Amino acid sequence: MGYYVQMTYSNVQIEADQQEAADKALREMNYEDTGKKGVSGTITKQDTPHPDKWWPWMPWNYHDTSVCEDLSAILEVLGFETRLHDEDQEHCCAWHYREGHEHIEPRPTKCFWGDSALSIDQYDNKMGAELDFFKTLAPFLSTPWSDDPSMEWLGEDGMRYRWLFQDGKLIEQNGRTVWGNTHPSER
Repeated sequence: MGYYVQMTYSNVQIEADQQEAADKALREMNYEDTGKKGVSGTITKQDTPHPDKWWPWMPWNYHDTSVCEDLSAILEVLGFETRLHDEDQEHCCAWHYREGHEHIEPRPTKCFWGDSALSIDQYDNKMGAELDFFKTLAPFLSTPWSDDPSMEWLGEDGMRYRWLFQDGKLIEQNGRTVWGNTHPSER
């Protein structure tokens, strides 16, 4: 069981100077039992996480660097594909370029995300605690473009929604597809 979703768009990054704080914030989440799953009972906030309480789809001890070495590893265990960008590496962002499409920018020769920025690129999996994790990450997220950082999602039942990140907070928005009218002469 579970609800499968696919991230259809993301312009979200964590800049190099924010990655250490973001990593620390996600690890500290594991010391809080609110929202976790597992055995119910008398487990309360402790000095160390308990193996009977965990975030969905996450190892109970992901806070340990021997389990998740860095921020990217935490996000990958959560189900996201990430990419650490290298501004000096030629064609770092060439994978964003799509051959054969009209009206697009020339193939980039330098990374447009920024040196050592961690972009969050894909997700196609069952939902677990992603919302909780990204509420925690919201203060650390940015985008290399002028709009607000956001992630757009498509649920297995066709539901569309997005997470918009503004002023350090995650805002959930529902979406819908609207089809325009086509005049017979335009067909």
